[in-house]
Amino acid sequence: MMFACAQAGSFPAEGVAACNELLEGGGFHANERYQFRYWRYFGLHETGQVAFAVRELTELQNSDWEYRYRALLTGASALSVAEEYEMSVELTERALDVLPENHPTERVANIWSQLAWRYEAAGRLSDAMVASETAMGIAPDHPYTVEISAWLHRKNGAYDIALPILIRALELGPGDDWAVRELPYLLSLMERQDDLDDILDQLTQANPDLKTLEYLFWLEMADDYTDVENEDYEKTVDAFERGLALVPENASSQDVADAWTRLSWRYQKLDRFEEAREAVQTAYEIAPDYAYTLRHKSWLHRLDGEYEIGLGLIIRSLEIDPEHDRGIKALLYTLKQLDRGDDVAQIHNDIVAGHAPDRASITEKWVDALEEAGEYAQAAELLEAEFDLLQEAAEDERQLFMQLARMLIESGEAEARIAELTVRANAEPADRFTLYLLGALHHAREEFALGGNPLRDLVRLEPGNAKAAGLFLVNCLGAGDDCPPLWPKKRADRPEISCEDAIELDAIVHPNTLEPLENGISFNEVLQDPDKSWVAASAAYTGATIAQMNGTRENRIGVAQATILYDAIMECFPDSEGTRYYREYTRSQSVQEVNGEEVFFQDLYSHENLRQNRLDLAWEVKGYNLGFSPQPTRE
Repeated sequence: MMFACAQAGSFPAEGVAACNELLEGGGFHANERYQFRYWRYFGLHETGQVAFAVRELTELQNSDWEYRYRALLTGASALSVAEEYEMSVELTERALDVLPENHPTERVANIWSQLAWRYEAAGRLSDAMVASETAMGIAPDHPYTVEISAWLHRKNGAYDIALPILIRALELGPGDDWAVRELPYLLSLMERQDDLDDILDQLTQANPDLKTLEYLFWLEMADDYTDVENEDYEKTVDAFERGLALVPENASSQDVADAWTRLSWRYQKLDRFEEAREAVQTAYEIAPDYAYTLRHKSWLHRLDGEYEIGLGLIIRSLEIDPEHDRGIKALLYTLKQLDRGDDVAQIHNDIVAGHAPDRASITEKWVDALEEAGEYAQAAELLEAEFDLLQEAAEDERQLFMQLARMLIESGEAEARIAELTVRANAEPADRFTLYLLGALHHAREEFALGGNPLRDLVRLEPGNAKAAGLFLVNCLGAGDDCPPLWPKKRADRPEISCEDAIELDAIVHPNTLEPLENGISFNEVLQDPDKSWVAASAAYTGATIAQMNGTRENRIGVAQATILYDAIMECFPDSEGTRYYREYTRSQSVQEVNGEEVFFQDLYSHENLRQNRLDLAWEVKGYNLGFSPQPTRE
């Protein structure tokens, strides 16, 4: 049980359960209980229960745990990743204050070096230099400590000091990629690029094992020559050739194949095609299942008009890396050249069969590539064939329906599909796919009046579907007087809200309005002066755009009541200076993009039909009940 708890980061669900059982069982001393909670933190974090994980870590950081420094360092690292550098600095400093006296020297130096990095990220370079000097005093030969010192001196403009420290870092860590990249960069800042060969000779003569380092240097330099504004392919090729002449025995075959493939690409840029073919063939023989090599080899064959060979290679590359954008595009181009465009669906199915768990994400990439290539009919066919799977995986199904509608329009199939869907909608009025796609097609064709009815029927089926409601409301904006009402017969069931009740209820829903506000206006003053009513409305406005809410029931209710209160307050005091100001303020603050166009929250109140539909929707979600429940607490 204790082992399972300790493995919470590797086996999160089982680990959390084991930790829970240990903590509930008792019989352990305080430090052991804290240790179990620390392990439970990793399990909670890995299972996505971030709020609970943070709570666990926070309590550990503020506890009397003997090893509290672990929680502080873990929290500091997480804050650093989140770019919360000042808070990360604070926790690192606290960790150093409670480190045990027997903590390993190199680990202490490592923490000081991390603190130096975080100081610099927080804009505190002088503090960073002090922390780095402290680390160097503790462990002057620890590679990370030396690297941070070199980096900070370079950041501080002290290049002459940074260079010997950096060379020392390279002597200590011959395989360190950061130092490998830093040396040519630092020499370029010093305008001493010509010294690189001498420095490499100095390093490799002192330590023959650093030949590995020289190999890495030349590969890094090759990339640097290609990345500069005026690409120097001759220097790039020279650097690759020098590096590949020094391949260490322990180099991975894929890394070496990658270098040979990149060299092939640079040869091609210089019109040295025979050498390009030889280089990629070498790469292929080293790593025949490396997708990048297969793609480049395919491309060279296609350049020579050998499309069948190229097709086989590109299919193999996609079997290995099925989501690679350029690989998919290369496949589509090759099939077109071979007049085999109809084979796309079969090849797609053959490839994704071996990648079943990722079928949705792979298919999404293929659909996008087809659309970008102008193969709209094939894109629509693939999208619709896989629609259920894509819909299940999609964060926003509305975008999926709009993409399908767009491609049907581009392929010239929209008229036929609209006729078919209209017949189906009449026969099966509760078929949501039919209603959604029919409404999306009309909306995308800017036939807003025609799109209103299917979208209205969809919203009636699913009043809590935020994305569908958003599409209906934006469509109403275009339809104007032709926008169909949602639930006109239920409008008499809406509870009446007086102006005073609206503001008081808003204070219940948003308790912060009871507190003194930023400009000194109190809630009592709002009640006494209608011109200040917009202050309360600003709280009601929070989250009141239906199209932006998420799918949880609690949030739908919160947004619905906010919409109702916002509308009531705005209508109570339509001519007050504050209300006019807030209408303009929300116009500028609440823009969202729908079908590539900007739509503003206030635009949704520009027509009475539209306003009433928003209220219909809000009251339907609210259940025509004035009793407002508090907003859910957000972790």
